[in-house]
Amino acid sequence: MFKRLFWFSSGAATGAAGTVWARRRVQEQLRRFTPDGVREQAVARAKRAAGDAQVLVREGRAVAKNYKARQHPGDPES
Repeated sequence: MFKRLFWFSSGAATGAAGTVWARRRVQEQLRRFTPDGVREQAVARAKRAAGDAQVLVREGRAVAKNYKARQHPGDPES
């Protein structure tokens, strides 16, 4: 009798926890498609793109400077 009670309780607890997890997950996904959620995603992507652009410019300048230094070894500007 105690085994059945134990397994029933375990199953009920697992089911309840799974239901709570699924509900939170669905609510998070629905939040992404509200106007505020879309705005937050757009801002995050814009910030990420700006950071990527800064890295790109920095790396491009370094490559150009390195290329110029190899092409003109005695040039004081390189």
